[in-house]
This record gives sequence, structure tokens and C-alpha cells, in this order.
Amino acid sequence: MNNGAFCLTMNGGTNGALVLNKKIYYNANDTYVGEVIWTGDNEYPCEYAAGFTVTGDRPVYWKKTGKGTWKFTTSTARDNAGVVATEKGRIEYDSIAEKGGASALGTSGWLLSEYCGSAVDDSKSVPYAYLLGDGTNTVDADTATMKYIGADAKTITTRPVALKGAGRFSSAAAALEWTGFTSAQAGGNTLVLAGEAAGCAALAVTNGAGTLSVVKEGAGDWTIKGDYDFSGGAVSQGGTLTLAGNNYTWYRLSLMQNYGDYDKGDTGTPLKDRPNCDGNNIWLSQFGLFDAAGSNLIVELTHNTAANGDTAALQPGQTALGSSDFVQMGSGDAYALTNLFNSAQTPFGGRRNVYPPVPDNEATWVKVTVRLPADSTTPTRYDIRSYGKYSYDPFLVRDVRSWKIEGSLDGIAWDELDTVVSNEAHAVDAQYDWYSSDTPNYTTGYGIGTASALLRPAALAYVSVSDGGTVISENSLTANGLKIDCGAGGGTIEGFAFAASSTVEIVNAPNNGQVLQLPVTFLNCSGLDEIAGSLTVNGKDKDIKLLRMVDGKLYLYPVGMCIRIH
Repeated sequence: MNNGAFCLTMNGGTNGALVLNKKIYYNANDTYVGEVIWTGDNEYPCEYAAGFTVTGDRPVYWKKTGKGTWKFTTSTARDNAGVVATEKGRIEYDSIAEKGGASALGTSGWLLSEYCGSAVDDSKSVPYAYLLGDGTNTVDADTATMKYIGADAKTITTRPVALKGAGRFSSAAAALEWTGFTSAQAGGNTLVLAGEAAGCAALAVTNGAGTLSVVKEGAGDWTIKGDYDFSGGAVSQGGTLTLAGNNYTWYRLSLMQNYGDYDKGDTGTPLKDRPNCDGNNIWLSQFGLFDAAGSNLIVELTHNTAANGDTAALQPGQTALGSSDFVQMGSGDAYALTNLFNSAQTPFGGRRNVYPPVPDNEATWVKVTVRLPADSTTPTRYDIRSYGKYSYDPFLVRDVRSWKIEGSLDGIAWDELDTVVSNEAHAVDAQYDWYSSDTPNYTTGYGIGTASALLRPAALAYVSVSDGGTVISENSLTANGLKIDCGAGGGTIEGFAFAASSTVEIVNAPNNGQVLQLPVTFLNCSGLDEIAGSLTVNGKDKDIKLLRMVDGKLYLYPVGMCIRIH
């Protein structure tokens, strides 16, 4: 395509099953935006299995229309950098990377909205990488869908998704952790989280331009965590939808200063200037995160040697040096950060033959980043150990003098939990002591805070479950409504506080005048006995309602029923 203003349509027709193996070249030697439309109502998926090369660093807008499916299989040569929009049907992709990284859907590097043939104008850039929906808020088989079909678990923090009406975001098998979901139009919008994968998470789910509801489909599970502020409904139509509490899952220890310039009894030369002396380096033996009882929270962590300071590369249960310009010393990379809390010696090091890190210059700090396993409890204390002194030189110490520990919900935004500056309490001439005590008693530890007040919805419009689904609130979110379909299989609602003014909508209830046990189990919910809002049953308002909770079940008593008392 030699014209920078081109608009190319690839149509899978009615049957589909088309596979394209030849690369598309976009010779963008001018200043226009190109567009590719992937369309068709094809019964069988079409596949694009080749590269997409753009010269001149121009954006290309991809748009999926029609009810069919287009698959984008791995190609490291795809460097289209514009928005990918799905209006109808389904896009499947088997590779994804952070913004700027090549993947099956391109690099997502220059996010300009749709205007085929127009000149590039940065004022028309948008804050999302993917747009889902055609403006209607109806969820059905043809609803705009993005489905990840790759085998590798992925964490994506720089490719946000916007809804234009209803859109489905899905993973076939691999665990996704994705940051950034919002709406791009006024009115009601619906984010459908789907797929069979376990352990998926959505962060930063907000209303945006309209009101956003979240619907869970499929047998997998999705957790909404971090900051989230959507106010529509929370619905599970299969699997588990969890609205998480305030627990950090990332921790970062920054070693800010050591004793390398601390002249402990020497008659002349500071440690950092002494011949053949490593005293200007920091050696950290262990870094422990503990619960209130002092138990180890993490038995073993895997050192991600490829992370090189990129915390987005860490998966649950992994740890790494958090700064790529500091290198491992001592026992070597093979032993770094493995079995972190139980190993006798797991040294970390700064760069050799340099002056120590300084507290007011973050660029010099040595950082250790830990991402907790998915089943970890919340730590309330931490402690560190250091290599200490060499026996041949009583004045050579490599202990940490100043440090900071931070927590994060997503590995991007960090909250300061505890900072120790110019610590003089630790016996710097002792090897392998935990810093909080002169004896090797790591249970003493230093206290760390929990997550600060996060963005949470004041209330959700309603909660609903069907097909055996579960919706869980870990922080007692308020719900202003309850929707129950008696013919859809029921499910479990856990941890919500129902407002007294909540509305209750019941559909497909049998009209036989008998006591009706609603097909929902309520666990640790409050307020259901005090609901005084409106009640509709099968579309009809009830002026008098009798709802009663008994052993976690909600019962509806019809108006005018007779009760015989013996």
C-alpha cells in the first residue's frame, strides 16, 4: 500500500475459512492515517498469519465489523501502532505485549481514533488501545469480542480497553491480568468478562463517559482489584466474579544507603576509600514478609532473571532485582532471590567499585521487587538480614543503613509503607542477624501498613447471579438492587451490604400462590431483612411484600396466602 491515505477491506464473506500468509506493507511516506477493516459474516474463522510492516512510523487503524471471527496468530513483525476497534463479531489473538512491543495485534504505540485518509493529528489521540462495541448495549453471541487464545499467562498494564456499549473481553485458557477498562460513550455500557481461564484479573475498572456494568460469563474466574469505580451491576452468569478488597500483591524493598562511608573505629581511612575494600556495596542476605504471628508468607519464590528491572514481567510467585543497572554479586545469579526466606545466604549486590546509594537519589537505589503468589495472606511485618562483616577485616561491613518498603496493587503505582533512615541500631559487626533484633528472631520484624483508601464505588446499582455463578465482595460493597431469574439456575452472592431502599426484581417466578424459595444462596450479606424498596415479580409491582431470610435463603411469601396455625 503505497498511498498513505489508503483504506483496505479484508472480507471473509459468508463461509470464511480464509488464511492469509502474506505480509501487508504500508509505505507511509506521507502524513496520513491508514485503515484496515476486517469484516464478513463468515461461519468459519478467517486467519491472518503474516506480518504487518509500517514504514515512516505512521499509525494504522484496525477495525473489525461483521458477525464473523478473525484470528490473528503470532507475528513479531507486526508494527501497526494505532487503535484496534471491534464493533461486531470476534477478534482472536495468540500473543500480546506491553505498549510498544510487537504482538499479534501490533504495538499499540500511536493511539489515534478512526479517520481514514485524514492527516495525522495528535489532538485526535485517544487514551485507549482497544475499543469494544458498536454503540448498542445488548449482550448476545454477536457482541464485540476480544479473545486471547495464547498459552502464556500475561500481565498488561499499558493497553487500556474502552467500551462503546457492550463488549466482551475473554481468555480461552491462560491467566490474564489487564489494567484499564472504562466506557467511551454516555449511557449504559457493559463489560463482559468471559472465558474458561482461571486466575484472570481486571484493574482500574471505571465508569468513564457513561455507566459501566460488569457481567461474568463462562466457567473461569475474574477478579476486579486495585482502584475501581463502576456503578452499574455486578453479575455472574457462570464462574466467579470477585470484587477484591484492599490487599497489596506487590512489595518493593529499596536499599537506599549502606555503611560504606561509616568509619567504625578505624583510625584513618573511610571504608569506601580503603584498598581492596567492598564496603561500598550492599549485600542483602534475606528479605522476609510475615504475618502477625511471624510465620513465613512465602516459602519459595522464583527469580525472574529476564525481568531486568521490568516489574511488568513478573508473574505471581516471582521476584527480581528492580533496577536493571545494578548487577548481582556474591553467589551469582543462579542463587539470587530463590527460596528467599529460607536460604542461609541469598546475596544481592550493587555495582562494584562505586559509591553507595544515597537516600535522596532514587536512581542509585538497589530495588528488590516481589509479586506474591495468588494464595498468599496479607503480610503485616517485614524484616531483612545482611551479609555483615568479613572475618578477616572487622571494619568491613556491607549492611544496609537506610531502606524503604513499598506496596502496590498493580506493580505500577507504589505506596510507601515504611522507611528507615540512617539506622544505627543494628549491630553492623554481626553476620546474618535480622535487623529488628540482635538475636536471629525474624518474628519481631518491622510493621508495614495495608493499602491506603482505594477508589471504590459508593454503591452498585444491582447484583445478580445465574447458571451457578458466584459474585463476591471482599469489602462489603453496598448494593441498591437485587435481580433474580428463577428459571436461570441461581447462584451465590457473598459479602454485600444491601441498602434499605434496594429494589428487588424477580422474573420467571412460578405463579402458584405458594411460598417461593429464591434460587440464590446469600453468604455474609447484610440488610436483606430490612429491604423496603420496590418489589416486582414477573414484571408486576407488589404493593405489599414479604421477603424473609432463613439460613442464607431468601423466601417470597405471596400476598393473601393463608397460613394455618395448629
